[in-house]
Order: sequence, then C-alpha cells, then structure tokens
Amino acid sequence: KHLIDKNKSCDLLFSNNEFNTSKKAEDIRIKIQEDINSEVNEFLITCESLKNSIRYFYPKKVIIANEGVGKSKAIIEACKYYKLIFACYTKDRISEIPKSLDEKKIKYDIAISIEDILKSHNVSEDIVNEYKNSYVNSYDEKAYIEAEAIEEILIRNKIGKKLIDKICKDIITQEKLLASDDRVILVTIQKLKFFLKTNMEKNILPIVFDEVQISDFYSYCDTQLSKNQKADSFRNFYKGDSHYYKNIFNMFDLLKKRDVVLLTTEKSLIMPLFKNNEDYKDIIDCTHKLDAENVKYIITNSTSSKLIKGKDNDKIRDFMIKELRYKYQDIDFVISDNSKEADMSHIKVRGSNNYSNSNNLVIGAYPSPIEEYLYYLSCKEYFDNEFKKSNLIQKEIQKLFLESKVSQSVGRNSGFRDNGKIYYFALPLLAPNSEKNLKIKNFEISYISSNVEYIKYDF
Repeated sequence: KHLIDKNKSCDLLFSNNEFNTSKKAEDIRIKIQEDINSEVNEFLITCESLKNSIRYFYPKKVIIANEGVGKSKAIIEACKYYKLIFACYTKDRISEIPKSLDEKKIKYDIAISIEDILKSHNVSEDIVNEYKNSYVNSYDEKAYIEAEAIEEILIRNKIGKKLIDKICKDIITQEKLLASDDRVILVTIQKLKFFLKTNMEKNILPIVFDEVQISDFYSYCDTQLSKNQKADSFRNFYKGDSHYYKNIFNMFDLLKKRDVVLLTTEKSLIMPLFKNNEDYKDIIDCTHKLDAENVKYIITNSTSSKLIKGKDNDKIRDFMIKELRYKYQDIDFVISDNSKEADMSHIKVRGSNNYSNSNNLVIGAYPSPIEEYLYYLSCKEYFDNEFKKSNLIQKEIQKLFLESKVSQSVGRNSGFRDNGKIYYFALPLLAPNSEKNLKIKNFEISYISSNVEYIKYDF
C-alpha cells in the first residue's frame, strides 16, 4: 500500500502508514502495563537500596504513556511492597485512589491542604481567600512557612488564640505526615510543593507524580508586561520590554535531592523541556498509536477566546461550542479552558476516569503568547539551537502545545477508556482562506481516526 508522507501533504491529518501501524488498545494494554510496572519497580528497588546510604545520587525517571492505559494502576500495585508519596493535581483525582488501596489492604493517609484545614475549623471564606491571595499566589519567597503565614493572617483578623493554636497544630501534623515513612501518602501537588520548599533537607519517601503539569518545571512562572507592550504576538517578547517572575516553585530545583517518578502523557512538551537536564536522562516512552474510530476530529479555522468582530460580548470559542452542541446534540460534556459554555476545564479532568461513559466535546486551542514565551524561556537552549527565526519557534511551540492537549484530553473516553462513546475534538488547524488545507504539517496525534470533518466559520 502506498504510504503518503504527511510532510508532503497539505490536507492530511493522518497518513496511510499511521492507519496501517496503529494498534487496538486492548491488544497492547497488558504489555504497556507490564513495561510500566517493570520501570516503577526498578526505580523503587534502587531507592530502597540507597535508603540508608550517604546520598550522592537521587534516582529520577520519566514515564510517558497513553492516557488511560493504567499508569496509576502500576503505582498502586507497587504500593503493596513499597511506601511512597503519590501526588496528584486535584482533590477529585485523589478521591478516586483510596478505593483501589483499600481493596489491596494498603495502609495510606491523605495530606490535607491548608485551605481544607481552615474550612474544617469553620474559618470564614474571606480569611481563606486572604490566605490564598497573599501566600498561594505570592512571588515572595519568605511567604511559604505555612504555620507562620497562617498565624499572621489569623491574628490580623482577630481570631482567638485557642483556635489559632488548633489550626497551627493541624498544619504541623500534616507536615509530620508528609515526612513519615510507614504508609503510602496521597497529596495534592500544590500541598507537596509547599512542603518541599520549606523542608529541602528533610528525608521523605520516593515521590510519584500522577500526570505532570509542564509549567511546574518552568524557569519563570509569570510575566508583567509594560504599559506599551501588547501580548498579541510571540515576537513582541523579543523586545525585552517585560519583567519575569522567577518560579520559586521550579520542580527541577525542588526535586533536585528527591527520588522521583514522573508519569505523563505530554510527550511533545516534555522532550524539549527535559532534553538538556542531566538529572532526567531516564525517559521511558511507552506511547503507541491507537485505533480510535470513536473520535471525530473537527478541523476548523479558529478556537480563539477573542471576541468576534462587531460583537461586544460573543467570543469565538463560546460561539463555536454553542454551534457544535446544536449540530451534535448527543454531547454530554464540554471540556474547554476560558469559556462560559464549558462544563469542565482541561486541568479539572486531568487523569480522571469519570468521563469514559459520556459523549464529550473538547476544544483544543493554542497557548497564549505569554504561555508560549514562558515555555520558550524554559527550553531556550533547545529552541535556539534547533530554529534560527522566532516565528518558526513560535509555530513549533504552538504545535507542541496542541499535540499535547490532544494526547491528554482524547484519552478521557477513547483508546484505553473507549466504552463506545463519541469524542468530538475541535482543532484550530484549518489554514486561512482554505476549505481543507492544514496550517500545521506533520501534526502528531496518537489516536488515529478516519472520522475527520472540516468546518470553516466566518468570524
């Protein structure tokens, strides 16, 4: 069969070769799980052998695999023999794990966030928000001694000493829990970052991250534009007329002297970011191209969150969601960032098993110029070596982000989570002034489907 090269085609989402070599999820699920199990066990055996040694080496491993294949299952299996810290991005995700641990009679505990501690003592929402705004979102490195930070806020708000003492005692108890070594510990990554920041030298269990968020490894976490600078183009940033906040929670720094496994689906973004980091040479790629005929790709000209010209309150993304919901009336949930028409954001569903029995519409979008540039700054050496022009760098970064969004989101009810439901995925790949040509060639997707529709909107 003639194999069409996507690099030489302007309207091809998948090549014949991809259709010919893609696998059925159930044919390879067990093999991938065994591979992940083997890698995790090898890591934990190494950690165990180093436990009582003077440490000069801290094992680190990155495991990339398709969404839904059972990465977490491999970790839970390992918990029968080894104790570890299992870190997830959301409390919803953490709430899914205890059932599996209970079934295997594995001893575990859940580290509670400061916000939950405050709420458990019926502290007002205003004080909780003051804490979050003053400390969680702060760039002040001195702000992250949690008990002291909370005590200061509570005194300022005239909370009684007895209650302050109880709250601070609970915070310290949680800190001790994270330093314990006799059980599996479940914790949000936000909570773990606070602990790591203020306990750099304290010995703790090996850490497993369930679905890494790339921005946690950025050198810079935000940027303050000058009054004269607009963030409407990547090239604007080359004027150097902006101030960047250093990421004081940079995971490369926080995990320097920690034993770590990173689980991720985001192969496209991981590779440039980790390429020149000596600590993360052990990157295991278990991803496969999968048959995914339940996925319908909707190739369109824009999914932007900008306002439609001539309409004061109607954004392109909101309009598109309404149009697609009307066109495909079997849609149960919409997953999208920055849209009042969405049911869930991408981060909210990260790693979740709760959407495999619903028909989902996902809106893929390019990153903002600030997101692009923060990623570029963190991978600067790689991009400057690979590309000579800033506009080529921007196009590559946009491609990587969109590929990563597909890898992360399609797996909600496709591939290894395919229960016969439909997955609609809107991608802004349609070239300007074209009915079918793609603006990005050789776009890499692990979920192969012949179900592709091209829709051009007149915005």
